[in-house]
Amino acid sequence: MIKNGDDQIKNIKLRLMFLLVLFVAIGTMTSSVSAATWDIEDGADLSTIQSIINNAGVGDIINFATGGNYNIDGSININKTLTILGNGASITGVQNANTYIFNLATSNASSVFRDISISNFTLNAMSTINIASGAHNITLDNLTLIGASKNNGSGINTRSVMGLTINNVDVSNFRDAVGVGGGNNTVITNSNFHDLGRNVMSFFQNADNITVDNNIFNNAQYGVFYGGGVKNVVISNNNITDMNRIALALVKAAESTKIINNSITDSNIGIVIKAGDTNHGAPTRINDILIDGNNITNNFLMGILLENIPESNIAKEINITDSNNITGNGKGYQEYMNWTGDEWNNEINTSFNIVKNYYIEDTPVTSPLLTITDTISTNVVKNGGKLIYTLTVKNIGNGTSDAITIDTGFLSSIANSVVTYKSIGAFSNNKWTINSLNTGDTASLVLEVQTKKSGTQNIISTLKTSTQNDTSTNPIKLTVNKDIKVSSSNAFSANKVKRNKYFYITTTIKNTGLDNSSTFNSKIATTKGLKVAAVSKSSYA
Repeated sequence: MIKNGDDQIKNIKLRLMFLLVLFVAIGTMTSSVSAATWDIEDGADLSTIQSIINNAGVGDIINFATGGNYNIDGSININKTLTILGNGASITGVQNANTYIFNLATSNASSVFRDISISNFTLNAMSTINIASGAHNITLDNLTLIGASKNNGSGINTRSVMGLTINNVDVSNFRDAVGVGGGNNTVITNSNFHDLGRNVMSFFQNADNITVDNNIFNNAQYGVFYGGGVKNVVISNNNITDMNRIALALVKAAESTKIINNSITDSNIGIVIKAGDTNHGAPTRINDILIDGNNITNNFLMGILLENIPESNIAKEINITDSNNITGNGKGYQEYMNWTGDEWNNEINTSFNIVKNYYIEDTPVTSPLLTITDTISTNVVKNGGKLIYTLTVKNIGNGTSDAITIDTGFLSSIANSVVTYKSIGAFSNNKWTINSLNTGDTASLVLEVQTKKSGTQNIISTLKTSTQNDTSTNPIKLTVNKDIKVSSSNAFSANKVKRNKYFYITTTIKNTGLDNSSTFNSKIATTKGLKVAAVSKSSYA
């Protein structure tokens, strides 16, 4: 009895062990199906790294060696959803040319050019990270980026990215740390930018919805510089020191910006808000600026300079609240003039905290001027294949445009077009419509185009608006090669037949491609002992 009981207990244990092993095995397989992990050995060269990334599937994890060191002579190209884990590795790239270490390049399949993250690296090159148009949801986290020279290169360069997060990065020794051109929903937080040749950050080409929070800026020419069309920006809780030109330069654009709870000290000028600047295109307009809760002190020339602003806009469009601490600015004038303490009286001492250089405006004469350009990802494609077509419209005049219609060069008879990125307006029936475009603004449209007719086409898109003649892009020659897939099959009326009797062979030839084939011959050959008695007439005979 006891022996049988022991056997039963053993059987139960064996069953439990089998179930446990089965459960673990199933769990491991499920995990491997959802996201594979690809390991890159310490010291691997560029060719090896790129091959692993190319072979990885969408959503996979690329795992660099913990604390590894890599030297590469080109760019690591990424064009699909991947998680790139550095694990503290260092990558040294090209030091004498703007060859990015990580190049997030446009993919023909927009559905996978998204949700890419790069984390926990030290990158050293003239330029380190480039993110091309059409990317969605990009995360850069826990990175140290070191440039080769303050005279050249950029740490992070982006164009038209929808959803960019930069967190916990340390960037130094580039000409520019971060450049954000176009796109929407950029968040830059908890980072340290220092020892740079020109800009800590520059925003341009209608970059929209930007948050810059809880960062440290030190030792550059400009902290944040605005290019054309920038709006909906929050700059908050940053510590900005030692900018030898301007800490915050709202120069080419100055719209919808909140500057809140920052410390801006020991720079040449704390904040410049400038209207009518024409160095970068159409004159700047000012509206919806809030400056609140900041410590703006001990800046060499001025705390805040309101430059060339229409008198009516000073209070209406710029709100500088009483909760700011704006003191001790302009000491450079005291040093320059060698004024004594008595000469540097309280009235002079406060006069450089906020300097207003405004004018009484005349009614402006405005005239918009629209330009249109395009690019195509490839000039040769097989029928049914896909390509990326990008249109860019700019208003380089000095007035807001009327409604705009762009007839794209891809008619519905030759291709199907799907929008992958659109900065403004609506797209339907191969027409892009924009209600209006402000002075200095840029609009972008990115289409994924699938061809459906072979041949050679000149792709020309045309812009139409009431204030100027129709404007067209330069012709782009597109060659669509035929898609022909010919196959044949035979069917027999009988598997067995007597001598001198007949049976039928039916030959079926199909073309499952998108295009008609040219004329071809199909030969009917028989084996020994058989001969063709008759051929029925085909519709193609």
